[in-house]
Amino acid sequence: MHFFLFLFSYALNPLIIFRAPDSETEVFLTLYATFSIVFSLLLTVVFSNKFCIKHLKIAINIILIFLIPIILLGDKSQLIWILYPLSLLLGDYICTQSASPRVSIIFRVILILTALPFLFPSLDFTIWLIVRMVMCFMFIIIINIKVNKYKILDIKSPIKWIFTTYFFYSGALLVTPYLSSGSPTSIKVWFITLQVGLGLILKQLDFSVRSIKNRNVFLLKTIDIVVILLPLSVLFFYFDLVMFIVYMISLIALYQLKPKK
Repeated sequence: MHFFLFLFSYALNPLIIFRAPDSETEVFLTLYATFSIVFSLLLTVVFSNKFCIKHLKIAINIILIFLIPIILLGDKSQLIWILYPLSLLLGDYICTQSASPRVSIIFRVILILTALPFLFPSLDFTIWLIVRMVMCFMFIIIINIKVNKYKILDIKSPIKWIFTTYFFYSGALLVTPYLSSGSPTSIKVWFITLQVGLGLILKQLDFSVRSIKNRNVFLLKTIDIVVILLPLSVLFFYFDLVMFIVYMISLIALYQLKPKK
């Protein structure tokens, strides 16, 4: 149930990226990828450290109570774009490490509902991004108050894990606006392709070190096929050999982290 909800909410995320203003595509994608790396690395370290886990609840609430007014009252789009990855990543970690399926389901539903307005291109991109962020942060604060404690991440080889995931996944996203030679639409399409394809493999790995296991063999095999066919399909419509090579190198590297049977 959780994995299917994740797939649905994850499938809507590219819609948000695609709605980013064409004139600011490079800036938005660069900030999104850069701070996804920063916040992902920070949260991985925090949730894998016993001392940090012990003091995490109060720290999160203090930080978010400080950030929400800044988001609502600020007038800088780039600040919103910087903090946007934090709202998604922190919510994801809070839900999975609270080990509560109900909490995780509610968060996925929030992500789905707050993504639907982006189906309408006439709506202001940054304003609806703010709405999505604030709802995520408010939900995190509520759950953070109610949950007793968080489970620590079970990472057996943290250095190898962190280097491979953040270099080959986040790094690939980061270089896309600069290596892709196409139009703003082409850049967005390849960015989304990397995010979806590599993200599916990364999420499988992510679940293996969190509190969630997925034993649906058919689903996992389907994902393996999809992540191969996806870049080939995109290459046919938006030919970019450099981005295709970046995708395949990153995919092979991430597969090296998959648990051996």
